[in-house]
Amino acid sequence: MDGLFAVTQLVRLYNQPAGYALAKNGRITNYEQDIAYVIRDEELVDTSEYVGERQINIYDNNRAAQGDVIAYFIQENNDEQKKEINSIDLQIQEIMKGMQLEYSQDVKNVEKSLESNLYDLLKDKEKIHDLNNKKTAIDELLEKKVKYIASSNGKGSELNELVNKRMALEKEIAKNKVSVKASKAGLVSYRVDGYEESLKPEDFLNITVDMLKNIKSSTNQLIPITTDKIKIINNFYAYLVVVTKSEEGTSLKLNDTVKYTLGTDLNNLSKATVDYIIKDGDTKYVFLRTTDNIEKLSQYRKLNVNIVWWDYQGIKLPNEAIYDDEIKDAQGNITKTLKAISVQGVTGYKRKVWVKVDNQVGGFSIVSNFEDAELEELGLNKELIDDRNRLNLYDKVLIEN
Repeated sequence: MDGLFAVTQLVRLYNQPAGYALAKNGRITNYEQDIAYVIRDEELVDTSEYVGERQINIYDNNRAAQGDVIAYFIQENNDEQKKEINSIDLQIQEIMKGMQLEYSQDVKNVEKSLESNLYDLLKDKEKIHDLNNKKTAIDELLEKKVKYIASSNGKGSELNELVNKRMALEKEIAKNKVSVKASKAGLVSYRVDGYEESLKPEDFLNITVDMLKNIKSSTNQLIPITTDKIKIINNFYAYLVVVTKSEEGTSLKLNDTVKYTLGTDLNNLSKATVDYIIKDGDTKYVFLRTTDNIEKLSQYRKLNVNIVWWDYQGIKLPNEAIYDDEIKDAQGNITKTLKAISVQGVTGYKRKVWVKVDNQVGGFSIVSNFEDAELEELGLNKELIDDRNRLNLYDKVLIEN
């Protein structure tokens, strides 16, 4: 009985199915999360001479051309005039409601222009904040439409009177507005944190580790919008100063290119170039110049970034499925050692497949098939090369280690 029990146990052990993994496309990435300080080419707009309430014309994080009106400072209280304008607008609407309107071609042309302006604003949700930029054009078109209708209708004199009164009030308000214009093109920002003058791209040699360490902004905290200050940011590039101690980070050199992400989505990698390096013991402060994510970076001074050292995609397998296969000559001497896997076919037949390990991290590898030329270069004979098996997608790869 003891012998029969031992044989039974041996059979069970032999027949125990091995674990397996399907050969599927996957990805392995080597990255590190670092703190990054944001340095921008930015210029404060001098608003010291302006008094009164600030009225924004171009919103935060929107582009301005040189000479564009960024904001107005209203130097007197115009509440009464504004209330009167609102009242006039309501009267105009009421009059037009009761009209039997058959629009002329002039009115139809104006309506097409209005539709075009509004469509441009609404087709992209990100542009909804540009409403003020187009407000003047839309107001002028609406005014033109009302005038056309007024001139072709019996109640035209009443409409014209209201329109003229409205225009007079607008001009009165405009007298109390002082325009702030953009001295150069770029992103308009109302997020001013006091580091604009000390952290400048052209002053890298004057930026020290202590200056960076003393930045009071919390990591990933938006710079708050100020009520009186304005700046223009160069929208073509920004710098991320990355603090790294890793082997990959400390081995970076000038002009090296790296990839990074601002969030956890590793499918959207951005690029940056090493422009300057400060050493601080075993830590490096690496100045990365990037042309990506400028709008987002304009809102922060300090944030977490993921620096991606390498990123491979292909057939992904657990490392336990890969083993060393020793290739011997006729005399039994080992001539080569190749990485291999065992693949089980639908009939249960097990075959060996040589694979290249492109890279591995965290218990997984990205593998691929050898090309004939690669195996020839390794010294394998033509018969072995021609008779070899290849790995296919969705093969059942055994894990026997």
